Amino acid sequence: MKTIRIYCRKCKIRLTEDLLEIPQDKIYFPDEAEAIPEGKFVFFKNNSMLSILVNRKQSLLKDHADSSRFYGCCGSDGSYGYNKVCSNNHEVATEFSDCYTSYYIEISLKNTIVKQINDKGIFEEMKFKYFTLK
Repeated sequence: MKTIRIYCRKCKIRLTEDLLEIPQDKIYFPDEAEAIPEGKFVFFKNNSMLSILVNRKQSLLKDHADSSRFYGCCGSDGSYGYNKVCSNNHEVATEFSDCYTSYYIEISLKNTIVKQINDKGIFEEMKFKYFTLK
């Protein structure tokens, strides 16, 4: 299983603490509950889109200044674009937290850099050969 850190592609600021991979088949999407445990991540492929799902508790991410990005009846339904930003206000992720959704953050691979720890204990940038930009 991989250990990663995620950074903003534009300003290179760190967005997450170290995250440990869990297999996609180990997650489920219950309504009104966390889909991803804290400190974990999963590579998630939906149709031709590859992204990273993480727990909502990410202290290095901020809410988008445009509150309309968080539309939903009880939380964010995720349908109005990126609603999480880095500390320099670059759009990097989408929070899902409405009453009819599972709770998680979907990290954009287009807007972020993912670094994986190698066998020497050094974080190296991962290259994603096949993914569709969101």
